[in-house]
Amino acid sequence: YTTMKRRPVDVVCPIFYTQETVNVPMLKRLLSEISYDDRKIYRIEKLAILMAAYQLGIDAVKAHDVKFVREYVTKTPYEAESWFYGEVKETDEKIVIKVAARQDQHLLEFYVATSNLASMTGLLAELGFEFSRRIKDKNLEEFIKTQSSDTMIAQELQKTKLLLDLSNEKTQ
Repeated sequence: YTTMKRRPVDVVCPIFYTQETVNVPMLKRLLSEISYDDRKIYRIEKLAILMAAYQLGIDAVKAHDVKFVREYVTKTPYEAESWFYGEVKETDEKIVIKVAARQDQHLLEFYVATSNLASMTGLLAELGFEFSRRIKDKNLEEFIKTQSSDTMIAQELQKTKLLLDLSNEKTQ
């Protein structure tokens, strides 16, 4: 009987996933790896309009070939986030999309993160166009103001704690 010297072994398991299996932890990992992100922000004063606009924003995103991953909602103050995942078919590029409504800030936000600057810019423009079309169909355009050029608001949103992160803290 002989005792062998112990050696540490690293076991590496590659993570394979498809659009169908993306979940919240994978989404968070992708967000930490993705190079580019930007947002389109709308100012909405009335809560009822904000809630309606949030749903129209979700519908605008769902008009694209993306997978809905998770929604988080708090009632008071009203905050909501819907998270989506997509892939660019020609390049296998991964895209994370968030639609968020924040009552305290009177804002609706479209957020896009990806590894390709052109894709991010194009998708934000497309989502803005689709959202504008939907708010015109509902005659809400007078209540919804675009604020995408206000860097102060964008910086404030970058500091805002995501409901995506808060939900994880509650479970730990």
